[in-house]
Amino acid sequence: MEYQKLLVYATIILIATFITLFTFDRWQTILLVSLLSIGVSYLVILSSDKIGGMDYRAITEGFSDQKETEAKKSKYEWLGNDDLFDDFYASVFTKLTQNENLIQAETAICLEEFTKTAAKDRLNILDAGCGIGIGTVSFAKQGVGNVVGIDKSDAMIRYAKGTTLTSTTLTATQKQDVEFRLTDLIGPSAAAAAEFTNACLLYFTVYYFRDLNALFRNLALWVKPGGSLAVEVVNKYKFDPVLDSSNPWVGISPQNYVKDRLKKSTVVFDKFDYEATFELDDPKAEFRETFRFKDGSTRRQKHTLYMPSIKKIINKATESGWTYTKYVDLMPLSFQYGYLLFFTRNAD
Repeated sequence: MEYQKLLVYATIILIATFITLFTFDRWQTILLVSLLSIGVSYLVILSSDKIGGMDYRAITEGFSDQKETEAKKSKYEWLGNDDLFDDFYASVFTKLTQNENLIQAETAICLEEFTKTAAKDRLNILDAGCGIGIGTVSFAKQGVGNVVGIDKSDAMIRYAKGTTLTSTTLTATQKQDVEFRLTDLIGPSAAAAAEFTNACLLYFTVYYFRDLNALFRNLALWVKPGGSLAVEVVNKYKFDPVLDSSNPWVGISPQNYVKDRLKKSTVVFDKFDYEATFELDDPKAEFRETFRFKDGSTRRQKHTLYMPSIKKIINKATESGWTYTKYVDLMPLSFQYGYLLFFTRNAD
């Protein structure tokens, strides 16, 4: 081994040093002995390091060198709107947002308006951008005639069918009145003309659409004349972007007690640590989420939101076959600066 050779060399040099020391008695000898001693010391230190030193490059912190970790794969990669709504995100969505009660309450508000023109059991409602189907199932639970949830995310629709719908207390008949469709709302073929009596865009759904004119035109195509449309919006400058799961005070917004707007959510779960930040670059915004898993891997995703003013949203709808009728403040539901806008489908 290398360290054994070094020890042999050091021994030879040391012996030669003593022989020289006892043979000559001049200043050159003393200098030579000093230099040789330094050399021997260096060799001894080097050999000791070889014997007892630790190879820090071999430390893997429990991860195998044979396999690339997810952390390496995911470094600095950000999932966008078209990719982030996958099976994982569907499974943790309600844990993060804790919006189930809010959505259910909003469907009840919608029905108060929708039933002004037709009996509840005669309503055929479109839940546009249904996600995992909380609102869709809530409409069915309240006894509407039929409800269709549409979303372009295969994972969200799969979760809606396989988890949300199956875990509800709906009767067998009520479950038959629920339909989920995998399609894009921007395509006019997503539904038949005048198929629905009413429609809704809940939570932040409207802000994922760049072309609001196309969206509202399609909704006007699918909803019968005289039918109603509910659109959830927020005051983008004042609403609280911190998720409820990150807020330790139930029903109380910390925004009311700070000078600068709070924009960051932080939550610790069993399998991952979560961080999210809302950034408004008017009229666009980004909601960036980071999941740091216990195995060291990281998932990063970025929601790109198109957030025109509430007035502009109303104008876009009225340009596309709708008449604005009213709004409902969601403050009683503890959603400060959130609103439901209601429109009526114009007669042809």
